[in-house]
Amino acid sequence: MHVVVRCSLVVGLCVSSAAVAQGTLHVARCGNDAWTGTNAACSAPNGPKLSIQSALRAASPGTTILVQPGSYPPINVLGDVIVRSTGGPAVTTIGSTGTSAGFGPQTTRAALLEGFTINAGDVGISIDPGGSPTIRNCRILLSPSTPSAFGLHLCTAGSPVIDRCTFQGSGRAVERGISNLGATPVVRECVFDGCTFSNGGNCNGGPWNSADAILANCIFDGGDGPAFSNSIGNPLLVNCVIRNYTDSFLVGAAILNVAGTVTAANCTVFDNHSRIAAISNASGGSIDLVNSIVWSAPNEVALRGNVTAAYSIVSTPWPGIGNCDADPLLDAAGRPAAGSPAIDSGDDASLPADRADIDRDGNTNEPTPLDLLLATRRVSTAVDRGAFEDPNGGAGAPCVQPCGFDAAACVRNRPERYRNRGFVGYLVDGSLRTGTGIVIATDGGESVVLTANHVIAGSAPTGFSFFADFECSSCGCGGPRQPQQFPVTGVIHTNANLDYALLRVGNDPARTLGVATLDASPPRVSESVYSFHHGGDPANPSIAPRKAYTEGTVVAIGQTNPSGCPGTSAVARLDLPTSSGASGGPVFRATAHTVAALIRCGPAGGCTRDTRAVPMADILNDALAPLRAAGFVPLLSSGTSLVSQPSRLPIGGPGQLQLFSPARSSAAAMFLDVARGSVPIPGFGQSQLALTPALVAVSGTTDSNGTWSLAFVIPGDPALASATLFTEGFVLDALAPNGGFRQSNLLELTFL
Repeated sequence: MHVVVRCSLVVGLCVSSAAVAQGTLHVARCGNDAWTGTNAACSAPNGPKLSIQSALRAASPGTTILVQPGSYPPINVLGDVIVRSTGGPAVTTIGSTGTSAGFGPQTTRAALLEGFTINAGDVGISIDPGGSPTIRNCRILLSPSTPSAFGLHLCTAGSPVIDRCTFQGSGRAVERGISNLGATPVVRECVFDGCTFSNGGNCNGGPWNSADAILANCIFDGGDGPAFSNSIGNPLLVNCVIRNYTDSFLVGAAILNVAGTVTAANCTVFDNHSRIAAISNASGGSIDLVNSIVWSAPNEVALRGNVTAAYSIVSTPWPGIGNCDADPLLDAAGRPAAGSPAIDSGDDASLPADRADIDRDGNTNEPTPLDLLLATRRVSTAVDRGAFEDPNGGAGAPCVQPCGFDAAACVRNRPERYRNRGFVGYLVDGSLRTGTGIVIATDGGESVVLTANHVIAGSAPTGFSFFADFECSSCGCGGPRQPQQFPVTGVIHTNANLDYALLRVGNDPARTLGVATLDASPPRVSESVYSFHHGGDPANPSIAPRKAYTEGTVVAIGQTNPSGCPGTSAVARLDLPTSSGASGGPVFRATAHTVAALIRCGPAGGCTRDTRAVPMADILNDALAPLRAAGFVPLLSSGTSLVSQPSRLPIGGPGQLQLFSPARSSAAAMFLDVARGSVPIPGFGQSQLALTPALVAVSGTTDSNGTWSLAFVIPGDPALASATLFTEGFVLDALAPNGGFRQSNLLELTFL
């Protein structure tokens, strides 16, 4: 809704023979509009006026009107008059319905409204085109009964100053603390609590107006976002904090830009929640971040669209000089703790000019001199990132360049998760990205990629390629290497009911990417899981390298496959954010970091947390035989049985155990660790057996497929009647990095 203000219908400031020339007038609830207002004492004939508007009629430019505590009707100011409360906004209120305070087009910054609570009916404060008053230390309350209320409405031209004000809403959608439709306001040290700021647009049915607002040292604290939106114009945000916003419109929780350029310098944007992004550039224009912090939840995207960032900390790794994704260690207010990588790591040259004059020295060309708390900027070797400057200085943890353009968090503080991200890539049929895949096995010349069957269904598999995403050898890389493309050379096996496919991939991507560890233990309800996958728009290959990292939990297992979901077998239901293109992506256990399920589907359209996945146990029961027949054996995890015969072994009698080697290589050696000791395998090295009681007999053979058959006898000892021992098999493979152990497989043996 756009509000039309017809100033000619409202009586405002006028100069008459009774006007007070640059003096002081008083207003009080005990007053009388017939009195002169020149005295604060409530007595005739010179006592205070009863209404502020009556004092405005008697005032002339330069007059100061002092208002005592109380509630007063709406006002309209048409000239440069100072209206100041004596008790402050806690006890002095203006308005209740309609427009509570209006300013005419002839007002300049010499016109001042200070120290009031403004009750916004439709509009709290309205400034006519060209008006440029100063609003200071006011509290503007948006009406909960008027969903589209404005705290402050600016309509074309003018350069007002809004200083140390609080705009308070209820947190609902479309509650605008400030609606700026073409002015160039300076908004300084203001708080937006449960409301938003919209910049640029159409005023009273006229043309769309560019708006170049300047916001300095402002706090946006909760509400339905976007907290700051720009329809057209080139606004600047400096030393601002945006936190705790949601996004019911799915356009961005913290900042949305449609046209023009939004610049955010030394801002801190954190704890905002959106299924799209915290900061989003929707179409034309751009968003420029510098010396800033954008920190979102691990399963949410920080930036989206045409966003340029430099010397910033972004939870979604983002290209740009000096950027990093290291945890900034923020407290509840957004202040970095000691040791934060935000300290002393910004770029001094990128500090914008002090256009808001936050130190009030009249110099608007100097670099920003103060932080959000009005403390000195740059107290040590370099300016800090974000809205706060650490008063002690001293560099924190290094802020290392993130791993290329990969949008999945580097998770450097979680090395097990970071390792798992490298196994995941995306499948492309010509120029169309169809889904996600994961490397699960190698024979030293080719690899196996596991994906969802519906990802390749209806296409010639040999027309596909498997793309390894932008990846670096370490998170300290200076830039991304180009994505690697591997040809799909054939199909080993598919199962439409289970909805999985095993693809043979040339040039052995496992040699550089590694091999994921599969887990045949079923997912457990309430278990924490995470996933790396290539979600987004599958028809847009240009965004394919952006790998998503999401976290969630297992909601249910053994669920009926929902209608419209490929396959027919039972599925696990996950509270795990995924989107189109995630099919075939792995679901990792949060503790074991092994693949427990394969993403099958979610409700159609957009991002969803209601994800369905096939348990890896079901896939392995069907896939191990065709994999072995093709010469591949995947790496299996703790508790995953590689035993072809029952693993419950009788005491006092012979037991037979078969193990599958995870890699076929003439350079491989294998041994078993059993509890506190080792069982030597003949022909594959010796190790000391330190068990009590010991295995009394061990013999073994191996076949061309890398299967070791072990025969042994366990003595009849009552101490083993309820014992469960764990064996751990290692494969020493020449293909493993640095010739070390590639991976371990754990077997659980229960003795009868």
